[in-house]
Amino acid sequence: MKKESVGYFVKPFVTTTLKKKHINELKDKIKEVISHAKTINADYEEVKSMRELLDNYLDSFDSPQ
Repeated sequence: MKKESVGYFVKPFVTTTLKKKHINELKDKIKEVISHAKTINADYEEVKSMRELLDNYLDSFDSPQ
């Protein structure tokens, strides 16, 4: 007789949907940052330092083929 396992199984659809939701939230936050930077008249150098944070994160990935 087969014994059932105890625990949770997360369906791929659910994780994909949640990831898309979080990615959209990140995009919205970036838009808010840009809007705020414009509001305070942030100059090129001030905004460039924020871009460098994203560039450093992107550099942590392997190059797309």
